[in-house]
Amino acid sequence: MLSLRRTALLAVVLTAVAAGFGTAPAFGAAPLAAAAGPGVGWIRVGHLSPDVPPVDIYVTPFGQAQKLVIREAGYGQVTPYATLAPGQYTWSVRPVGADAGTPPALTATITVAENTAYTMLIFQTGPQGAPQSQLVTDNLANPGAGDGRVRVVEGSAVPAPVSVAASPGPTLGTDLPYGTTTQYADVPAGDVALKLTAGGVNSTASVRVEAGTVVTMLVTQNGGSLRVTPLVDGISPATAPLLGVQTGGGATADLAGSSPLLPTLAAVGLAAIFLLLPRRRHRHGR
Repeated sequence: MLSLRRTALLAVVLTAVAAGFGTAPAFGAAPLAAAAGPGVGWIRVGHLSPDVPPVDIYVTPFGQAQKLVIREAGYGQVTPYATLAPGQYTWSVRPVGADAGTPPALTATITVAENTAYTMLIFQTGPQGAPQSQLVTDNLANPGAGDGRVRVVEGSAVPAPVSVAASPGPTLGTDLPYGTTTQYADVPAGDVALKLTAGGVNSTASVRVEAGTVVTMLVTQNGGSLRVTPLVDGISPATAPLLGVQTGGGATADLAGSSPLLPTLAAVGLAAIFLLLPRRRHRHGR
């Protein structure tokens, strides 16, 4: 049996582990801003420029020094949501590894409002195919009873416009040009079959839409085919957006910064293993 002292130490370790799991958001599942308090907005960034290599993205509160927040974001990637104080911000995009003092390939000024969620999308729709930003507002209002709410972001850049039809449910988009974000539409909760057409290209996908969820259907291209990646925007009761999901190769960083949870868990885990190891009793003279 454990001694009283070792039992007390083990209790402290297990308490620390439980506290760590209770405060850390699960990637793609837990509200990012649950403990942020009032007076914040939420934003995430998606790279949807197929011919643009991975980039570094900087965010600058208006009138302050810029800070690198996303490194090596590649095509098809969407960062998790991050909390920002309401106000104006400047976003700058540079090639991976470029010095922060070099002129950005793309810059945009946005205004973040309190209790509002946004998605900043980088499309290849500027002059001569240059990257261009598009800020869309995410609707986190509750869908109807038994429904989910979905929209489509056309980020595939295929030559022909894309149409997306849901079954059961309505046509989510007809002849969508590249760089289009549709309005939200409610669909019955459950497995939703999607049919995507673009000229002679036809693709199908099946997406699970839970009741009360708000989902963005991200259309990207993979070789000559289209694919759909669902991004959960929110879940009722919609008090804060959920974390986004990573949808492409490369690396993205949470705008809110990295969490110290993993090193903490490693330390307390080793301590727990040490405490639980039985001590070998040595006889005299051995």
